[in-house]
Amino acid sequence: YNKHLLSTKTLVIIALIYNNRDNMTQANNAAAKLTSFEEDVMKVLWKQGACNVHQVIDALPQERKKTYTSVSTILRILEGKQCVRSHKQGRGHIYSASYSQEDYAQQSLEHLITHGFSNQPAKLVNYLINNSLLSKDDLQHLEALIAGKGES
Repeated sequence: YNKHLLSTKTLVIIALIYNNRDNMTQANNAAAKLTSFEEDVMKVLWKQGACNVHQVIDALPQERKKTYTSVSTILRILEGKQCVRSHKQGRGHIYSASYSQEDYAQQSLEHLITHGFSNQPAKLVNYLINNSLLSKDDLQHLEALIAGKGES
């Protein structure tokens, strides 16, 4: 592979993704604010949809199980961060994600580019390529994506 050619093409894709932001005000800056456990709880809500505290606990990975009080507290913290919405149902609450996992992923990438790579997507791409974090299949897939973008 011609690394210069690939990195230039990949930069175009990263720049398009980075500059083509939707109005995701609730996901905005969430990437910088969520703890690892809060992300685990969000993953449950994204996968399962609306849940009560017991359903969130049941869906958490075994090594991340917490008490009812701990999970309830995390859900209220996430609600305060506008990551989660809730409504009362009986004696408890039903919680749902305020934004999609895709919106969160995009915001996480933007945060990484801004804070980890000095707001320069090229530095991220160069890091991925130069540190062998992309497999040959990954590189071929990126090339196909880039070729398809050029035809639009």
